[in-house]
Amino acid sequence: MNGVNLPDAILGKCGVAVLGVGTILHVVGLATVEWTVFNADSVFKTDSVEIKYGLWKICTSDKCVGIIGNNFEFRDYFEDFDDRATFLQNRSPDVSALKASEACAILGMLASFVATAVAAGRIAMPMLGMSTKYLFPFIPLAASMTSFVFILVAVIVWALRVHTRLVCTYGLDTSIGYSFILCLVAGILINIGGVLGVLDKKA
Repeated sequence: MNGVNLPDAILGKCGVAVLGVGTILHVVGLATVEWTVFNADSVFKTDSVEIKYGLWKICTSDKCVGIIGNNFEFRDYFEDFDDRATFLQNRSPDVSALKASEACAILGMLASFVATAVAAGRIAMPMLGMSTKYLFPFIPLAASMTSFVFILVAVIVWALRVHTRLVCTYGLDTSIGYSFILCLVAGILINIGGVLGVLDKKA
């Protein structure tokens, strides 16, 4: 194997794959709006009303409104349903916590890109006859751990300052959505992928 330790090489490739999957899951979690979901049937006394909170939008099944500061423009959003507009305007998320989650989630995504790119380079470049002299193994490890920390902070801030506020303060029938779970799982996978990637010593 030309001096390549087969188990190490396999672990390195597995690390890249796990990093890639984790990064994709995190991007999907960022792009979707189900970080927190609550059922408002009992509030509005009407047909099923499921409100979905994301990092940048609040949606029902057919409409979304962007979150810009404290202005949610709910009256335009719900048009004739002023009771819903007033209800949601008075129960808007903690915007400072929301922005903290947004920032950390984005930084986590960028760090995961770096980790994945460098780890993939350490696998692919030798196959192309290129040197990996400057692609030090600690780079994907450090980047993946940084990504994990940022993602962890993002989900913790969301859980404690956004989700909990909706549950405890307003007594809503609220649950954690799949977008939140995707990002949490992504952070764990990214961290694992970085550790596996550093075990590839063939470069």
